Amino acid sequence: MNSFIQVVRDITLLLIRLGLGGIMIWHGLTRWILTTDGVPAYIDYLTQFGVPFPTYSAWGVTILELVGGVFLILGALTPLVAILALVQQVLTISYTNYWRGPDLVAADGSYAGGWEYNVVLGLLALVLLSFGPGRVAIDRLFRRPKSSEVADDDPSPAGSDSGSTSMASASTW
Repeated sequence: MNSFIQVVRDITLLLIRLGLGGIMIWHGLTRWILTTDGVPAYIDYLTQFGVPFPTYSAWGVTILELVGGVFLILGALTPLVAILALVQQVLTISYTNYWRGPDLVAADGSYAGGWEYNVVLGLLALVLLSFGPGRVAIDRLFRRPKSSEVADDDPSPAGSDSGSTSMASASTW
């Protein structure tokens, strides 16, 4: 049963990475390439709310969404990208969306621009920050083995003198 739960957890983390990474890439591409006034319009948008250094903020968010989205999909540097995405969503809410309320769509069906979408993206980033990328990730290739895994991989039998002498000679060299 434990292995089944681990597989479900890994699939869930993979789907979260693919979903959040895909959304980030789409937003970055839309802002950078797919619209004629993408980044300059975003700079103007941030300027009207008094965001500090709006030019750097706009380009930083765009680069984070493009590069970070690719890294999330691959499962590379997942904790770093997750914390940056979480901070991005918190700052987006605190600078641009807090006054609109939580609703993304108003009662009449018009766009209200609330912060519920940003909360969901931030919570997805928090899940990845808390639980990591899962077993289907490039991050897994570069992790250090736990001490119990190293002990399990040791071919010499426990209590053998050959293992202890080689360790003693290696430490004095």
